[in-house]
Amino acid sequence: WLKRSSDVHVHTRQRYNLEELRAKLVNSGFRIVKISYINFLLLPPAILDYVLEKITKPKNTHSPLVNLPELLNLILAFILSLESLILSITNIPFGLGLIAICKKAS
Repeated sequence: WLKRSSDVHVHTRQRYNLEELRAKLVNSGFRIVKISYINFLLLPPAILDYVLEKITKPKNTHSPLVNLPELLNLILAFILSLESLILSITNIPFGLGLIAICKKAS
């Protein structure tokens, strides 16, 4: 879900949910230290952007990489630092991406 024109632009092959990623890592011989969703605080604006893109139906794909105004960049960095604090305490049940910290199984 949330597949966007930017996914086409950067040739995203597949998106995984947490359980799919966990299974792939374990089946590949890794021991999972931590696995969680990330960017959950950015999920509401991403959903809004997704809906607007579906309504406007852009004809061309576009790169998701853009230069942001410094103030917006500072705000986003602050949001991500809050998420980092949350991740140090608990896992996040939903979000835009996944993060996994693994070790090779001995």
